Amino acid sequence: MKDWPRDAMALAPATSVFGLIGFSGKVGREVDQLAILVPFEKHYGDDWWYRTQLAFAQIELQMFDEGHRNIEAALAGYPKSAHAAHIRGHLFYELGEREAGLAFLADWMKTYPRDGLMHCHNSWHLALWSLETGRLADAWRIYDEALSPSAAWGPQINVATDCAAFLARAEMAGEPRQPERWRELSDYATKWFSRSGLGFVDMHTALAYAMAGDGEVLAKFAENPRGATADMLAPMASGFAAFARGDWNRAAAEIEPLLATHERLGGSRAQRDLLEYLVTSAMLQAGRTEEARSFIATRRPQNGKSGGFPLAGL
Repeated sequence: MKDWPRDAMALAPATSVFGLIGFSGKVGREVDQLAILVPFEKHYGDDWWYRTQLAFAQIELQMFDEGHRNIEAALAGYPKSAHAAHIRGHLFYELGEREAGLAFLADWMKTYPRDGLMHCHNSWHLALWSLETGRLADAWRIYDEALSPSAAWGPQINVATDCAAFLARAEMAGEPRQPERWRELSDYATKWFSRSGLGFVDMHTALAYAMAGDGEVLAKFAENPRGATADMLAPMASGFAAFARGDWNRAAAEIEPLLATHERLGGSRAQRDLLEYLVTSAMLQAGRTEEARSFIATRRPQNGKSGGFPLAGL
């Protein structure tokens, strides 16, 4: 990149939360992500692709004003970019602007084809905002039509992770458990991700196995952890299993220590909020209401300004 700074195809694999840095398993990788991008600003200028990557790195570090300027510049440069629209959605999410985010992305998605690369994941954002704003029928419709393994074409990483995240959040918001949907997802995870190795996927695969009641499969999946975040798989598996069976204090005790460095798992903060909410929900279910309120207000103060994610009992 020093020799050919405008070679975006060379730079691209090291950008975003699913890139080489995002999945490096390193503590501080969010800072590293921004650090690798900033020096190229003089070479890319107002290039929409560069501004999109820079905005995402800034938003993940709560540099919201800078991120807002850059993502608006990216969308002005290429309004049809599904990833730029996605990153604008992340800014809405981080600021707790649910109605605005839902309105923006729903309108943008009207002309986006179902076979588009970002259709599944952008639909996940719509489903979450629908859930958060009380539009439960819409949330489940989006899940069944755009997220579920039987409806979404892929990429497989989005189907496996977004489905698990939505089903868990729906349950934490007060919806009854969905055994058939969890079973479908557990089978899908076995088909595509039966061996550990990528922490972000491992987290959601372990959750799917636990919530589907596949204890034996979960134990086998976690017994030989691999990859840069191998050390995190066993406590996640144990915590998810405890959550699934209603052992709330055990669930919180297993998962909470992981939060200090959960950036190592990769993915966005919006996606890793799943762990924050699982701990909060477990505390609530255990009758530790004030502790739960203090915990989530401390962990996610910006997102919580307008009420935070709906958790039953909060």
